[in-house]
Amino acid sequence: MRHLLVFSAVMALMISSFNASAQKIKEKESKMKTKGKGPSPTDMNMPYKATYSSQFEMGNPALSAKVLKAWKDYEINKLEDSRDLLADTVWAYLPDGTELKGRDAFMNALNSYRGSFHDVKLTVAAWLATRSKDLNKETVLVWGTETGTKPDGTKQSMVLHEVWFFNKDGKVDGFRQFTQLMPQQ
Repeated sequence: MRHLLVFSAVMALMISSFNASAQKIKEKESKMKTKGKGPSPTDMNMPYKATYSSQFEMGNPALSAKVLKAWKDYEINKLEDSRDLLADTVWAYLPDGTELKGRDAFMNALNSYRGSFHDVKLTVAAWLATRSKDLNKETVLVWGTETGTKPDGTKQSMVLHEVWFFNKDGKVDGFRQFTQLMPQQ
């Protein structure tokens, strides 16, 4: 009888220990779900303060589709098909320091640059639609490569990073492009 009591006591301790461990696991899982992605940059001591925004979340994926269509229109040399994507007041900063203001200036520069190539091939490495929570501003980020063939047959390849800024009407009102030339092969 005494062995039965000791056995029962040990079993009760094991079960309560198991239940306590299971409860701790559930609490940790719950905290991970509610915390989500960790502390926000505003909760941390960052060495710099963002001049634009430091609070981003996933943006509207439909805007990514618009940007990728514009990339395709550029590649197949049908730039006018994406003209309506641009706001009348669009601004652009290009890698060489050129600043463009207005849809016509943007389209003229784009047509001129695209016209310097006989053929263009684009590849897209990644894209990301984001929204700054504090500014309520949508952006689409795109990374890829462009290989252009000039009329004389020479090729030029570059890595691209672009930031497309959208207004509340879903039109591009800002554009930044960053490039890096790739070694000639």
